[in-house]
Amino acid sequence: LTFHQGCGLWHSPPPGRGVDGVERPRAPPKPPAHHLFDETPLSSDPMAEASGDGSMEDRISALPDELLIHVLSHLRSRKAVQTCVLARRWRYLWRSVTCIDVSFEEFEDRAAANDLEREEVFKMFVNHLLILRERVDLKEFHLQYSLVVGVGCLSAKSDEANLWIRHALQYKAQTVKIGNHSEPLQLLPSVFTSTYLKRLHITNAQLILGFFDRLRKGCPALEYLFLSTCDIEDLDIFSDTLKAVSRGPLWC
Repeated sequence: LTFHQGCGLWHSPPPGRGVDGVERPRAPPKPPAHHLFDETPLSSDPMAEASGDGSMEDRISALPDELLIHVLSHLRSRKAVQTCVLARRWRYLWRSVTCIDVSFEEFEDRAAANDLEREEVFKMFVNHLLILRERVDLKEFHLQYSLVVGVGCLSAKSDEANLWIRHALQYKAQTVKIGNHSEPLQLLPSVFTSTYLKRLHITNAQLILGFFDRLRKGCPALEYLFLSTCDIEDLDIFSDTLKAVSRGPLWC
């Protein structure tokens, strides 16, 4: 697969099968807040315990909201959510973070009957996270997923991921990183519509015929593209805006 700067032309062998373009369902009704934390127990933290019983001055909580939110925006989303139990001061700060970083690996420490149960817990967490967060613009959205192989339709199992990406782009995320550790995610071209997206990283995904044409038209500000272990079906891919393209192994 080659990219020619200027005209922005890619070449790849003939396409294979893709996924359908059926519109995704709407988000579920807003759940009670406590459901978000049912599967996210806070690990033991001496600093949290000290600040909770008053034996140590809690200087961190005295910082301005803007600074605390900036710090939380650099944590994985599950860790950021867990800070809500530190003190009343922290209860809702996580809702205003400008970077969402969700990873299936964070849920591997949970005692689950099987991988399917762990996957369902992960999807519930992300869905509730996006529903309960404040409607603030995002700077970055990172998703590390892992589809459970052999259970259910892979197209249907990719539906949530497409919804999550759509949400991030609707809230003006400038950087989107999508990774997957099992079967390729089936990404819908219609999801990628944003005049704010500048950086896109995709690892282990199926990019159907017409994906890059949609990306060119739907994301006119895109400057940096990274692809690795992706199944690409397009013969020719044009881009006049890309400044840099990086790639790992690709399947065409």
